[in-house]
Amino acid sequence: MGLNTFKLKMIALVFMVIDHIGMFIPGMPIWLCYVGRLSAPIFSFCLVWGLDYTKNRKRHLMTLYIASVIMAVLWLIINMNHLDKSGSTYLNIFSTFFIASAILILFQRYSFKKAICIFIVWQSFSYTVLLASSIFFSASDAIIRIEAALTGNIIGCEGGIGWIILILLLYCSKNNKKKLAVNYALYCVLYEFISATAIFARLFYYIDWHTDHVASEWMTIIYKMIFGEIPQWTPMVLHGLYWGDYQWIMIAALPLMLLYNNERGRKWKWFFYIFYPVHIVILVAIGNYL
Repeated sequence: MGLNTFKLKMIALVFMVIDHIGMFIPGMPIWLCYVGRLSAPIFSFCLVWGLDYTKNRKRHLMTLYIASVIMAVLWLIINMNHLDKSGSTYLNIFSTFFIASAILILFQRYSFKKAICIFIVWQSFSYTVLLASSIFFSASDAIIRIEAALTGNIIGCEGGIGWIILILLLYCSKNNKKKLAVNYALYCVLYEFISATAIFARLFYYIDWHTDHVASEWMTIIYKMIFGEIPQWTPMVLHGLYWGDYQWIMIAALPLMLLYNNERGRKWKWFFYIFYPVHIVILVAIGNYL
């Protein structure tokens, strides 16, 4: 009984397609995006269990890395040709999964102190490349995204540090369903509180009004590192919970996670790696045509 990893992935895949139909096809109802909020958490849950099933972790990381770079290049092509009319900025779940997997493997292989040092060096190099490209070569956002994928930069991954933290939390909680339920629920509440109240954005704007803008520029960078977007001061209104800040619906993914039966199930090794970019290209093309 219960759901194995394969079944969970297929459920998440259906949710993902529904979400992207609502994202790329004009005139679609907003409830499609509500359904889509369940997709990424379930995929992330499957990722942390998948690490236990993976025999060759180096090859697993390399596959995610290559897929991440390919997706970044794909979005460059889409942006250069102005194909995406939806206003969506960037989708590359492979970049998030690569960085999260690399961090988990890093801390499993080395001592905590050494792993932290390696991580700092890794991200420092990545930020240096992105900063130099931005300042000296005035690189476009699409090029920056490719460089972020090439160097494994957290600020460039989909969801930012906030989603990396969720994946690490899921990994630490995966063997205890009670702990998983509590930690995941608390994360959802905290994430939605920060998003709905725009508490950090309000703080940044306050500092911007009372400083010479230097402090706020650095805080904007920090905010983008955590949440994957620039701070926006949105009004706190009740209808925002279902019209704008509806990420809280991701809590509905928890019952499906709790149904996991610790079994791997069927293996479709390359299916998702192929399906993810192909379905995005098809939906972008349909949306552009319409």
